[in-house]
Amino acid sequence: MDKISVRLFGVPQFFLNGEQILFPYNKINALIYYLLINSFITRDEIASLLWPDENEKTAKKNLRNAIYQAKKCVGVDFIKSPKKSVLEIDKSLDITCDANLFNADPKANLDLYTGEFLQGFFIKDAESYEYWITKMRGYYEEKFISTSYDVLEADIEAGNYDDVEKRINTLTSIDEYDERNFRLLMKYYQKTGRNGKVIETYYNLTRFLQDELGVSPDSETKAIYEASIAQINLNTKKPKVRDEFFFGRFEELAQLTSAMTSSQGSAALIYGEAGVGKSALKRKLLETADNDTVVIQTYSYQAEENYALRPIGVLIARIGKVLKELKIPLPTFWDTTIKKLFPSFEDSSKEILLLENKQPLNFDLLSQVIVEAIKKISEHKKLVLVCEDIQWMDQTSIHLLTSVILRTEQDVFFLCTSRKQFNPDVDDMITSLTKYDKLTKVDLDRFNAEETADFIHRALPEETIPDELMARIYSETEGSPFFLSETVSILKTHNTASLINDEMMDAMKSRFAYLSKPEKDLLDIISYFYDEAPLSIVTELTGVGEIDIIGLIENLENANILLEREHQHDTGIMFTHSKLREYIYMMQPNSKKRVIHKRIAQILEDTLNVKKSLYTYSKLVYHYASAGDTLKSIKYKLETLNYYLNFSHELFPILNLSDLEDDEKIYISRDKISEMFQRLEESFHGLIGSDDDEVKHLEIEFYYMKGRYLIRDGIYEEGLRDIHYVIQKAKELDDKDYILDGYKQMIFYNIQTNNAKDMIEYIESALDLAVICNYHKEIGILLRLKGLYNIMIGNSILAEKLLTESINTFNVTDEVANRYAINIAAAMNYIGEIRFQDEDYDGAIAQYEGAIKLSIGKNALSSLSVFYINHGKALYAKGDYEEAKKAFNCAYSLYGQFDSFWKLPVLDAYMALLEVKSQDYDSAAHHLQSAYTFSKSMQDPRSLGTVYFASYQILDTVPEDILRTHFEHVFDKDKTAYRTLALEKLDKYRDGFEIRRL
Repeated sequence: MDKISVRLFGVPQFFLNGEQILFPYNKINALIYYLLINSFITRDEIASLLWPDENEKTAKKNLRNAIYQAKKCVGVDFIKSPKKSVLEIDKSLDITCDANLFNADPKANLDLYTGEFLQGFFIKDAESYEYWITKMRGYYEEKFISTSYDVLEADIEAGNYDDVEKRINTLTSIDEYDERNFRLLMKYYQKTGRNGKVIETYYNLTRFLQDELGVSPDSETKAIYEASIAQINLNTKKPKVRDEFFFGRFEELAQLTSAMTSSQGSAALIYGEAGVGKSALKRKLLETADNDTVVIQTYSYQAEENYALRPIGVLIARIGKVLKELKIPLPTFWDTTIKKLFPSFEDSSKEILLLENKQPLNFDLLSQVIVEAIKKISEHKKLVLVCEDIQWMDQTSIHLLTSVILRTEQDVFFLCTSRKQFNPDVDDMITSLTKYDKLTKVDLDRFNAEETADFIHRALPEETIPDELMARIYSETEGSPFFLSETVSILKTHNTASLINDEMMDAMKSRFAYLSKPEKDLLDIISYFYDEAPLSIVTELTGVGEIDIIGLIENLENANILLEREHQHDTGIMFTHSKLREYIYMMQPNSKKRVIHKRIAQILEDTLNVKKSLYTYSKLVYHYASAGDTLKSIKYKLETLNYYLNFSHELFPILNLSDLEDDEKIYISRDKISEMFQRLEESFHGLIGSDDDEVKHLEIEFYYMKGRYLIRDGIYEEGLRDIHYVIQKAKELDDKDYILDGYKQMIFYNIQTNNAKDMIEYIESALDLAVICNYHKEIGILLRLKGLYNIMIGNSILAEKLLTESINTFNVTDEVANRYAINIAAAMNYIGEIRFQDEDYDGAIAQYEGAIKLSIGKNALSSLSVFYINHGKALYAKGDYEEAKKAFNCAYSLYGQFDSFWKLPVLDAYMALLEVKSQDYDSAAHHLQSAYTFSKSMQDPRSLGTVYFASYQILDTVPEDILRTHFEHVFDKDKTAYRTLALEKLDKYRDGFEIRRL
């Protein structure tokens, strides 16, 4: 029985046995959708809904035609009329509809609601029908929302957290003002122990409601928030036990340990970016301190960097406490200096407050008092003073700390940590302390790939990590110890779908907490570029002047968030760590992402008018795909592949992309091409069959490239099928360019198979079309191909005339000559063949050398390889074997850089002959074996004939004992058989040199 399936949620679709059915006009769809939902309707009812402006007779006539067309398209009589005035769906058929299934049991069928009812569906001049659609949309949406709330509440309560966030986000996208969505999310975070996320969600909701509606969250939402606050306060009172894995910093640890144990008032600075392991190294160092060592620590915070002496106040309070505990008398001037600045130091339970003192600070006296206090403690105990994150220490505190370190000579060690971000006061401190040999500076960098792998293996000795996953770990963490530690935690769960967790998110969030809005907005824009953001595009996107943008970038560089890369024509801006970019990008709404990605793609698209490049194509694919524009993404995937194949697989390409970047590589491997074709076909599959002309043109382009590639690779049957399909479809669309391209591929196929008879038919058809279209340059190419045809039939005089005419067509201007340089070179190559056939070897060599000169530096490697082979053959014929070998080796050096074996059997055959002459028989046997392998795959009779010719020559000249020793596995026939085979395969008009020597 036939199965009909209809989707009414999201974009409506009608399927018969899994195949989508498309109806001629929308009112047929409207009839079917209305009938499916209502099951039983009258003709008058539906006719008045769909054709309200028509009289009854016309409306019913239109209805009868719509019913007829619906049945005709489906091929199944699924609409019944039990009475003349009514219509219904045939209940005996296997018909399913997502809306009906959802309506019958919404809890069991929640997943069927994939979008609003009849999303995007519209019919003109049917207001009542539109009202019905709107009413049903509201009905189903409300049913989905209420059911989703019930299910989510139950799942959260039961601890079933599968896709909870995703489902809540779906509800929020439907109604972003419904506070219930946020409460559900907060309950979920609370149940999973993520109280920090509860608070973040509450603050975001508060800000959103204030900005949009001018109200505050209700009491129920606030109660969830307050419960999390209480839980956090409770948790912070519990002592935290640290069981820390330490890796790879043992040289730095030894350096710091030496500085600490031998210190006489010296200092050390651990310097590196956030997450590089500064605090872990500090903790490991302090573990090595003696038990009776007094460690006093102070921390600087970004929020307090503008508060003078705040970290020093904390340090002094703790020094005062130690003095009190050790019952050491207070230093001179302690009361008159310290108490005035920090009056609450004696009561360590009170908060340290810096009073605004109207009297100027006596800096030297304060420094002297602190030094004296340190000296008193060091007389009783070994003292270590730790200052963390001094990049956020206020200027006064840094100057005071520097002064204290310079004045201290007792048994005390100052240990500081600083992030790698610009702070002129910290730089001055480093310079001053280094000058007086008072500082040991330890720079920490990220781990390299080898160290990263070692880190993972040591942290997870029981686990086997595949190389592919290890490479991904290094790519995503970039060797950052913090990210690696968190990745280890993820790997322990055996869930590697995402290598990012809440701790990473929180750490990254703190990096951006104190940035200004313009700085955050700039980071948002830069995050849309997966590698680096060109400054010119950032300026155009933001609408902010370049000078202002540069100022913001400088601030973010100083904060070690961004870095710059200079290029010839622009500046690239990128994040210092890929995880920072991922975090910023992840935090932005999908709707904004689609808009920004599309705008970036449009800006990049405009640059193609000036300069085409692979770099731009790859960016266009990424940005259009991210913008949800599948068609454009596929278009530029095709452009990318076409660009590669034009050079790697077109024998004589046109240099319409001659303005390549100097470092732009155009080689692509066979495996990569197959992968690209496979992925393109997968993404293309859903579009093929569409009535959209652009889709049809993309389809033609795709099969043209595929057919061209297969023909060049010797896979003729499938390749020819694709090219015939291209010609047929191009004729249907009257696309003369692709008709012409299809003809040319058929010509190239006949060149490869040495079939002159069929070749001339396509040449004449192509020439007629090129003349009609007034394509002068295509005429030049086709004249060359017609010249080749005349070589193939032995008419060398007409051939040379046509080839010369082809060259003259391209030499009209220097610009045209440069663009069509490879085509000019190809014509010279064929003239060289004529000279070679006439035994004018010097004339042939001159033509081949001219072709080579024109091709060098043009990236047309497959063309250049053919020219080198022919050049080598002419030198061989002339008896200049050393130069011939050089030419052949030049050809060999190119074959690894493009993915085609065209003419490789000829190269191997002649190299084998040269190696026999130099008595290198093993190499000769290897090359001859290779020649047989590739000639069979290419199915080129002339190439195979050349291999048979070489076999005959070797059997005829090499002694029997050497043949048995070195060539036994190569030959399975006698020399007479090889001579016969060679004469069968070689072309009497093009292979005279070989034939005359048989």
